[in-house]
Amino acid sequence: MEDPFLDAICERLRQKIYIKGSSILYRGGLVEKMVFIVRGKAESKGEDGIVVPLSEGDVCGEELLTWCLEHSSVSKDGRKIKMAGHRLLGNRTVTCLTNIEAFSLRAADLEEVTSLFARFLRNPRVQGAIRLLLSTFI
Repeated sequence: MEDPFLDAICERLRQKIYIKGSSILYRGGLVEKMVFIVRGKAESKGEDGIVVPLSEGDVCGEELLTWCLEHSSVSKDGRKIKMAGHRLLGNRTVTCLTNIEAFSLRAADLEEVTSLFARFLRNPRVQGAIRLLLSTFI
């Protein structure tokens, strides 16, 4: 993994505390961040009603990375072309079972990083490695 990419991600991470009982993501709401859980427990409930436990090292909102890559484009001169009107809606609700300590990466920051490293990030193997790396790195 290239250091400039990791540096770009780390520069944009924000430390967050989520309170027990609060929701991090809402089904049907805009997915505006990726959240990397450092400490605490949460649960993710999908549209199908299946509940998945989340804890240290887990990530929610990771679909935002794929979405950013699919809904942006880079012109020949390397500038990002913004596709207006497109937003990602959540298909699950993530609720805190305990207080959660986490790092958050806002959608705008992720869009900026993906535009800087667009060619590198379009490889599906790289995307999988990034998800794995970010979940263990943070």
